[in-house]
Amino acid sequence: MMRLTGASTQSERWQRARANYEAQAGAAEAGDLPRSNLQVVLCALPDWDRAESQLESFLSLAPPWHQITEAVDDLEDLRRAVPVDARRLAAILGRLRQALERD
Repeated sequence: MMRLTGASTQSERWQRARANYEAQAGAAEAGDLPRSNLQVVLCALPDWDRAESQLESFLSLAPPWHQITEAVDDLEDLRRAVPVDARRLAAILGRLRQALERD
């Protein structure tokens, strides 16, 4: 995904991905997938306050369990790919897992 943006540095790639997913999430017909992807990118940047806000936006759409599971998987992959604040990421993962338990 990141190579397709044409950005030269990792930071630029994350910023472009953020802009792309923000535009997709803002579209009237947008589903919950762009919001889930935006949440992952915000954690990578790291923009934790916006990531937590995006998490609530994502969950407010009552996404199907498979999309919540995909978000968890993507965030677990992120943890292995880039250095992130383990405490902040754990809080977001915990909230997603709680949503899975309710389904």
